[in-house]
Amino acid sequence: MSFNWLGSQADTTKTVVLKPMITARLGRPAMRYLLTLLMLALFSEPAAVAQENSQKTILKKGDGAKDETNQALRILQQKKPEYLKLIAPLTDLTAPATSFDGPRATPLSPVKPLVKNATDKGMGPRIALKPSRKTASEESAASENSENAIEDTESSIDLAPAPLTLVEPEPLLDYLGTPMNVAELGELRDQIRRTLIYYYKRPEAVNSRSPWGVMHSLIGYGVDTNLQAGREQVNAIGWLCWNGNCRGQRLLRLSNGNLAVNVGPGVQGHTGQFLSMLAQSYVPSEFEIRIQGKSFTVDDLIAYEQATCRPRTELTFKLIGLSHYLPSDAEWVSNDGQKWSIARLIEEEIAQPVVGAACGGTHRLMGLTYAVKNRVDEGKPLDGEWKRAERFLEDFQKYTIGLQNPDGSFSTKWFERREARTDSQRRVQTTGHILEWLTCNLPEEHLTSPEIVKAAAYLSNLMYRERGTDWKIGPKGHAIHALNLYDQKVFNARVGMGGPRMDWNSVESLQR
Repeated sequence: MSFNWLGSQADTTKTVVLKPMITARLGRPAMRYLLTLLMLALFSEPAAVAQENSQKTILKKGDGAKDETNQALRILQQKKPEYLKLIAPLTDLTAPATSFDGPRATPLSPVKPLVKNATDKGMGPRIALKPSRKTASEESAASENSENAIEDTESSIDLAPAPLTLVEPEPLLDYLGTPMNVAELGELRDQIRRTLIYYYKRPEAVNSRSPWGVMHSLIGYGVDTNLQAGREQVNAIGWLCWNGNCRGQRLLRLSNGNLAVNVGPGVQGHTGQFLSMLAQSYVPSEFEIRIQGKSFTVDDLIAYEQATCRPRTELTFKLIGLSHYLPSDAEWVSNDGQKWSIARLIEEEIAQPVVGAACGGTHRLMGLTYAVKNRVDEGKPLDGEWKRAERFLEDFQKYTIGLQNPDGSFSTKWFERREARTDSQRRVQTTGHILEWLTCNLPEEHLTSPEIVKAAAYLSNLMYRERGTDWKIGPKGHAIHALNLYDQKVFNARVGMGGPRMDWNSVESLQR
């Protein structure tokens, strides 16, 4: 399918496509000279406009975060007729799986930090990462969780272009083309919503997915996510929070009467993973969790993840969840007596490699993104570890765009180098994860840049064109989440509209 709305940006996108050919025929010095002239011609602007653009910063969510959480809570606890299929009327945990009741949450109150007495501070080592930057300590390594690892055996296509040096005002993202007008992207909006509707209407079943699979199902649609439980459809978040049976496994357990989370095949693949999924779905901290009839809340899960922090381990998913639920200055003591804080989590995560981490390192970048955005939302200065994280993320933004393939997909070799495998499963995995992170991390005014528009269009069209494919549940969930985030941030789709959201109805006719 052709996209007329990409036509006006043809010159910008051709810059990427033609780099290898120009390099081969003219050599790198000539290529740099020609492309510099071209880029300056494309992106030059009046001084007044440049000054205005140079003052732009990452958009703050402000009260929006509270609004999203309130909306998520309303959807989870309302029982209006139009939501009966989403929030199935279930009341007894001991009843069969076809009659399970999600919890009724209490009204929202401000999140209270779990701050405890400080003890000795032990900091993990740091390393220079790709893209490189001077750091304060030595190199440390962390291996990728084997459950998410995929062997990279296919040959690569190395199309890495020569670097360009352009002089632009520092705050401008000189590696992205001029953002397009949202009004020009109606076709893209409809295509994304068509894809979202298609997969929403085909929920996963609790008897065929493990808790790990259900978690990756709910990340796609958040509080709107349904599960098929026998003949009923139930809410996925309510099902997991009430420890529903998923293919013979349960996510949660009691340990000396306290809440604990199972880690291993089929349950949590990473510590903190379930909390990170709830955070990204805007589930409030007062939401009820039940284990063997005993009542807890998400606050208890937060305390559990704080207590089990350990140095020089993968803290990626803890950082996502704790950054969302706690103030950025929160401090606590783990159950082995060590002092922790959000700043220390950031330091520990920057000290570990991105390449080779879970899902190519995209989740590590997402954790740092959540930490920085939460700090900005609080109106506090980006200093210390938050400043390091911000610069680190900016470097990776530029590096990632440099690895993008001409068709809009991102490298099938993650952040190692440019690569364009033909395997659709791999493309959904890498492009879905990377677009998910970029959509969360980039300033919202840059999400309509040609490079990001092409990526969103590519992913949406691939998933719809090959909708008969049995996508792996992890990549599928993150790809759907990427499209949902893009729909929310660019086209102002509301979170938790009882999905399919009311504003999806305009594209029902696109279903085939």
